Amino acid sequence: MTPYRVVVIDPPWHRLKKGKTPDGGPSLKVEDFVGDIACIEDEHGRQVLQEHPRGTMVWVWATPAHVPACLELAQHLSLTYVTQRVWVRTENLTERVTRLMGYAHGNKVLTAKETDNLNRAIGRGVVTLQRYGFGHYVRTAHEHALLFRMGRTKSADRTTPSVLLAPHTDSRPMQFYDDCLAIAGEGRAAQIYGTPPPMEFDHYRGGL
Repeated sequence: MTPYRVVVIDPPWHRLKKGKTPDGGPSLKVEDFVGDIACIEDEHGRQVLQEHPRGTMVWVWATPAHVPACLELAQHLSLTYVTQRVWVRTENLTERVTRLMGYAHGNKVLTAKETDNLNRAIGRGVVTLQRYGFGHYVRTAHEHALLFRMGRTKSADRTTPSVLLAPHTDSRPMQFYDDCLAIAGEGRAAQIYGTPPPMEFDHYRGGL
């Protein structure tokens, strides 16, 4: 069986904090993640993070505050930076806008053209930014997914936008995983750490 073509790494960056972590676990260093990732094996006893014959695409999630740690992790793992995506956490306003539009149209506040424009917007999913977190200088409403590679890789789909608008949830957006598979175009996929990914992705170290 060939190595993974796509690997998503979602490190528990909160463990880099000094002292007690939110769940009471020990704090870690970037080197601890490096050592742990290097030891992860699949069911055949083969290292999960190894180069695919056509190159391996490695996505690493990081909050803005942890981008330097993400780059340090990539350097230790001998990964080459390619590009990045930004997940902008949103709030879906479709239901509320639908109700408002019905009220306004019924009272002849909106013209037929305005109603048509709003209907098209609802079809696309009306969203707005959502304040998130307490902020560090600014209130963070986004996260980064940095793309690195092992070997030489080539995108099978160059239409994927760099900005992903998706509602705030405890897990990563499903669209992100679909896009990862589309960009890779082929091969097996895995995720290290983080919440459970879709069934197309094997999952390792989910409990850390």
